[in-house]
Amino acid sequence: MDILGTVQGNSMPTIRKRCTIWQAQIRRSGHPTITKSFDKKGDATAWAREVERDIDRLHLPADYGLLRRTTLHDVLVRYRDTVTPW
Repeated sequence: MDILGTVQGNSMPTIRKRCTIWQAQIRRSGHPTITKSFDKKGDATAWAREVERDIDRLHLPADYGLLRRTTLHDVLVRYRDTVTPW
């Protein structure tokens, strides 16, 4: 269990205190672990919730490198091919 009282492995973020710093960690199956440190627990919790919401809403791919390699041209071509009528 973590500080929030959640069992590791479910979809809730882990918030823990390390010395004087609060660390937020998000672990999702099929996605890399995302970790960030904060001075305040509230900031860590808010950030973790926002990142999890983004993952859920945007259906982010497990390969973040794919996001970095995708260009505006790629997005526009995909939009043209899948959304616009012929």
